[in-house]
Amino acid sequence: MRLTILGSGNALPQKKRNAPGYLLEADNKLILLDAGDGAIRQAAKAGYNIFDISHILITHTHVDHVSGLPSLLWPIRWSGLKKDRLAIYGPPKFKMFYKKMLEAFIPDMKKAPLKISVRDLKNNKFKINNLSVETKLMPEKMGKTFTPYEIGYKLSYKNKKICFCGDNDKKSQEAIIALAKNCDLLLIENCSMVPATGHLHPELVGEMAEKAKVKKIIATHLPPEADDKKIKKIISKYYKGQIIIAKDLMRIKI
Repeated sequence: MRLTILGSGNALPQKKRNAPGYLLEADNKLILLDAGDGAIRQAAKAGYNIFDISHILITHTHVDHVSGLPSLLWPIRWSGLKKDRLAIYGPPKFKMFYKKMLEAFIPDMKKAPLKISVRDLKNNKFKINNLSVETKLMPEKMGKTFTPYEIGYKLSYKNKKICFCGDNDKKSQEAIIALAKNCDLLLIENCSMVPATGHLHPELVGEMAEKAKVKKIIATHLPPEADDKKIKKIISKYYKGQIIIAKDLMRIKI
């Protein structure tokens, strides 16, 4: 498996970091993990053909994680260049979100020359060819009026495992540790430099990674004020594995 960082930033505009988005190559499939603004442009920069994307996995529907989704679907609709199937997965009520999104942006998406399947997930296990996928519903953190449903993903292929989670905080730590247990890579957000509601900070990232016994972590979803060296130093006080601070267009072999 190989992971490409399309966007390592957060919702705030940054010169060097795009909004969240990642591409995973596994079992001859190209899988998009979250779809922040600019994801398809970043994919093109990295040398990918966006029409090769076969699956999209969404953690939650905050705008910085999904605003690139209609930008991907629109060229699929009008170009006619993608004719094979596209499968999109998300948390509970994602199908409702998807329907409303198409009504607003691409009301004639059904005319696209391919089949698009959309599925809501909670605590599920399923296959994408020979790639095994496990999902876990994350605890709600800030109340139903602000935070949508959210899921974490674990993807396994040829004895390699990657865990990917979206926005979290200390209330999600037990769920993340259980899902990420013994993974080769944990792709985890570090959107806050200090303890905060709705996001992780370096100390908590390090503690969770150590408890989960993951081989290495990639800290991503970084704010504009992020200090890469400081983040790495703080995490290393709690976690003894390999620490990578995400950068846009970085590639990592798993």
